Amino acid sequence: MDHYFNFLNDIDYGFFLDNVESFPELNLEWYSPLRVNSAILEIHEGCKYDYNSAIEELSSLACSTIQIRINNSNVNSIFSNIIDATLKSRIRNVEIFLPEILFEKKLLKYLDDIENRITTFIIHSVADENLTKDLYKNLKYFKNKKLIFTSKIINSSTLDSIRKENFIINMEFFTESQHHNVALNMKICIDNDGNFKNFSTHKNTFGNFKDKSITQLIEDSDFTRKWFINNDSIDICKDCQFRYICFDNSDIEFNGSSWRKLNQCPFDPYTNKWKTE
Repeated sequence: MDHYFNFLNDIDYGFFLDNVESFPELNLEWYSPLRVNSAILEIHEGCKYDYNSAIEELSSLACSTIQIRINNSNVNSIFSNIIDATLKSRIRNVEIFLPEILFEKKLLKYLDDIENRITTFIIHSVADENLTKDLYKNLKYFKNKKLIFTSKIINSSTLDSIRKENFIINMEFFTESQHHNVALNMKICIDNDGNFKNFSTHKNTFGNFKDKSITQLIEDSDFTRKWFINNDSIDICKDCQFRYICFDNSDIEFNGSSWRKLNQCPFDPYTNKWKTE
C-alpha cells in the first residue's frame, strides 16, 4: 500500500500531511433557485402547440436555457416570434437547431444583436460537413463556436453520444450528480404535438401543453421522479468511475428491484474499456 501512496506523491496526484483538520470534507450539498433549468422545444411542420406561450411560461419559471429544434419552412416568422418572446425574458441562452436545408447565412444577424437571447446555431444534417466547415471557417461565429455544423441528423429519436470528450468536470456538476440525474434534472421537453417528456427520445408522455401548464407539470411527481434517480441508484452506472461527470439523457426504468438505463453505454466499467477501443 505504501508503494501506491508514494507513487501518487511522486506524480503530484497527492501529498502527505500531518494537519488533516486543514482539509475538511467537501460540502456536497446542491441547490438551485430555478424551478426549470433547461427546455427543449420542437417546432416542425404542423406544430400543434403555442410555442410562444411555452417560452413565456418557461421564462416565468426562470428557465435559463432553451434548445429550439426547428424543421419548419416558415423559418423567418418563427425567428421573429422567438425574438419577441425572449427579448425581455429571464431566459439567458437560446440554442437553435436547424437542418442545413433551412439554414440561410442572413440568420446569423441574430448572433450580433446583444439584446436577444440567441447564442448558438447548430446546423445539422449537413451533406458535406468538411466542405461546409471550410466555407465558413473564417467567420467569427464559426471561430467562437456560435455556429456549429454537423452531418448528424438530429430529430426526436436522436440519442446523445457518451464520450470522454463530453464529460463535465466542475464542482457544480459534481455536487448536483450526488443528488440528481443531471441530464434530466429540472428539464422540460415539448414535442411537436405539444406532449411533455423528460427528454425528446423518451416514449412516456406526461400530458400536453394544450391542457396542462408547465407549472402543473413540474408539480407532477410522476414527471419529476426521474430527476432524483442519480447514477448511484442505476445498475452498472453505480459501479462506473465516471458516474459523477457523465451527462446521459437515456431513459431509465425500474424493473421491480432496481433502476436501469434503456440506452446501452459504450463504456464497460467492469473491463475499464470503451467499445470503440
